[in-house]
Amino acid sequence: MSSDDPPVDPIDSERGDTPLVPLSEYEEQVLGNNRSPSRESDDLNGLSVGYPASESGVSGISASTIATPNKSARKRADLVTTTQHRQDRTISIAADDDILNESIDQTNKENIEDRPNARLYIWGTRVCVMEMQEEFRNFITNFTTQQLDDDENAVEMESGNVAPVDSTLPYYMEKLKGIFASEIPILNLNLAHVRQFNEHLYKIIISYPDEVLTYLDATIDEIFEMTYNKKLPSIIEIRPYNAEQTKTMRDLNPQDVGQLVTICGMVTRISPIIPEMKTGYFQCALCNAPVVSEVDCGRIEEPVKCSNCHDAYSFQLIHNRSFFIDKQVVKLQEIPGDMPAGQTQHSVTLFVHGSLVESVHPGDRCSVTGIYRATPIRVNPLQRTVHSIYRTSIDVIHFRKLSQDRLHEPTDG
Repeated sequence: MSSDDPPVDPIDSERGDTPLVPLSEYEEQVLGNNRSPSRESDDLNGLSVGYPASESGVSGISASTIATPNKSARKRADLVTTTQHRQDRTISIAADDDILNESIDQTNKENIEDRPNARLYIWGTRVCVMEMQEEFRNFITNFTTQQLDDDENAVEMESGNVAPVDSTLPYYMEKLKGIFASEIPILNLNLAHVRQFNEHLYKIIISYPDEVLTYLDATIDEIFEMTYNKKLPSIIEIRPYNAEQTKTMRDLNPQDVGQLVTICGMVTRISPIIPEMKTGYFQCALCNAPVVSEVDCGRIEEPVKCSNCHDAYSFQLIHNRSFFIDKQVVKLQEIPGDMPAGQTQHSVTLFVHGSLVESVHPGDRCSVTGIYRATPIRVNPLQRTVHSIYRTSIDVIHFRKLSQDRLHEPTDG
């Protein structure tokens, strides 16, 4: 390259020969280091940051616990809510105004002097984020068990080798050792273990999975970095399973909406892989000013007015600069042996995202753990009127395949 050639943007050079519009000077100035729209702390250079609360501004949560410049851009594919949506579901309360402090038990009072002046709560609940993270940290570092299923008594090491779990050591610290060796950032969490160790923490995870899982991810990532002094390319994802079993999928009811459920069934149909937009890249047709918008609960907010040229309704979506993830629709049906006599089989729709795509195939019998959803159905796509009956589905967080033995014993005739 000669000295007269213009400088090449390293981001564009990595894209290869794809037909993308080169970054303009204005775009560089607007986006800067925030090329990923979910970053909240790139410009803080590692200083203490917190999640903005819905009423009181920024909470007093340290960067090591909640977000760091390297972590904040990494988000889960299996949660349909955005970072901003989850921030709006929390509230920061000053310590002097926190009447919930009166209900803190004696063990927590010993460390009350070490707590920040403002405490973060999940909106509409008595769940304190810092206390929940401390309970989860205590569980991860201290829980031991001698009773493990066949698919739990080994950890995957480097090069695909499998090593047995030392039952005398904390079980999930052994699992982190496997993550350190294999660099696969997934931690399967047996909720029966959580319930055995701390039932209060178990109920929180079951009741508020959308709000809680991201905080648990940050906590386990912090434990991993402190133990092994290493950062993985992506944040460690907690994948809970074995929640309190719903007997059959026909027993799912409105009380389960928004909660973590576990059901068993047989996969009868899967869809092709569908690209689902997570981040939309909009560009002004007049001045090429860029705006990045996240998809929140299946909706994306299209910018109306350009902040550069002040023209209205001039934005167009640039597909090849938007961010998509894999999505798959799976149909799960009741296992014939679990249904009452004379009844037709019930089925439920599963939505699978990210690395869980292509995990199951038709004919597989599996236990599914996910968040039970209810989605309104419009009477007319062009109107906001909706039916009184909602469409239900499950956003899958974990698959656990069951035995592939025969459905009936040989003596069953």
